[in-house]
Amino acid sequence: YPVAVTDREGEGVLYSTPELADGRANLFQPGTDQTGRQPVPTVTLDSWRRREHQVLPDFIKMDVEGAEAAALRGAQETLAASEPLLLVEMKEAIFQSLGLERTAIQDFLRPLGYRPAGLARGRWRLFDDVREIASRNVWWLKPQLPRHRHKAGRVRLEGLT
Repeated sequence: YPVAVTDREGEGVLYSTPELADGRANLFQPGTDQTGRQPVPTVTLDSWRRREHQVLPDFIKMDVEGAEAAALRGAQETLAASEPLLLVEMKEAIFQSLGLERTAIQDFLRPLGYRPAGLARGRWRLFDDVREIASRNVWWLKPQLPRHRHKAGRVRLEGLT
């Protein structure tokens, strides 16, 4: 699907490095070498899912180069209805360049019952605060849900007891 997921329907500008698929393309702030600018339709995950008649997901992996908070805001209906397990890439440098902190994601997800988990000394561990997690890949789960506990147990997630 040639769309960008965010918190509103419309159109945005995708900033990228021409002739290079480097995974740093984003909707918010061009890097010094990102001279490519391409108009792109923007959608919310909720509206896209309804329009495309997609089933409610039980897992969402998100790597959207700084658009994580916006993409999650645009998925509120989906998050409430299916309570999916989330894996969100959260690069500290990108958040800082946008004037945000990783806690913005936590502040959004915590009232929904989600807690962060990340790698610590080579093991996945449940944390109370995302600032305790050094890795950029963060699991977000609801420890009280049996299906989340089951899936988290598959990666030997510590701290579920």
